[in-house]
Amino acid sequence: MNIEPTRFNITFDTIRATSAIVSISPENKNAKYIVDILPYWDYNDALELVHKSDQEIIDYEAKSLLLVYEDHLQNDPEASFSDIFLYSGQRTLRHEHLSSDYEYEYVVMQVNPSTRQLIGDVIRIPFTTPKIVESDIQFDAELSGSKIIIKPTNNDPYLVIIDRAENVYRDSSGPEQFVIDAVRLFEDYGFIESMICRGQSEIECNDMIENEVYAVIAVGYNGEINSGNVVFQCAYINGQLQWKMW
Repeated sequence: MNIEPTRFNITFDTIRATSAIVSISPENKNAKYIVDILPYWDYNDALELVHKSDQEIIDYEAKSLLLVYEDHLQNDPEASFSDIFLYSGQRTLRHEHLSSDYEYEYVVMQVNPSTRQLIGDVIRIPFTTPKIVESDIQFDAELSGSKIIIKPTNNDPYLVIIDRAENVYRDSSGPEQFVIDAVRLFEDYGFIESMICRGQSEIECNDMIENEVYAVIAVGYNGEINSGNVVFQCAYINGQLQWKMW
């Protein structure tokens, strides 16, 4: 079956230091396509040093995908190439784990899901992630009845994240990965802006489970996590917060 190339409307909704949100809308809503992000220097050095064409590089990328696909089939014989690798219709994609202050190529390619062949031209859009503006903010805290008072050293924006200590220290990655995952969740659900603090903050903690140790985490945030985090551990005992280690 002959599949005609379609046009794509690609919009960068957000480009941050370590992530990007991109909306892709093909004119043909049934078109199947692959999305990838390639380091700009890697892509263009390959073109210059090895003298490969766009098609040759894309063929190489497609072969790499097919190898992964074949490995996947060993565990899931019902899986299809389309299910694993291809998008269709309008999609808004969030891309994580980018490097700050770095040049990339956003690559979109329409594919025939049956033959796994490229249809039409490869779309390549260069973009650069911004630098992270680091903050030298530091934090101290004191307890007052059922409240914890966070005292930052400057007026830079920050977040306070509270959870049971066992959740924060559940695996070896500790609070660093917990904070990254929590911030991503808050961003995805759209209420991160309401959590941003400046200056001293008083947080009421009377909804904590009695005698359970909690981690109260303060970390700089200006659209990106931009400082180290500080963890204060405490427990709610007889109506009062007390310092207590998990």
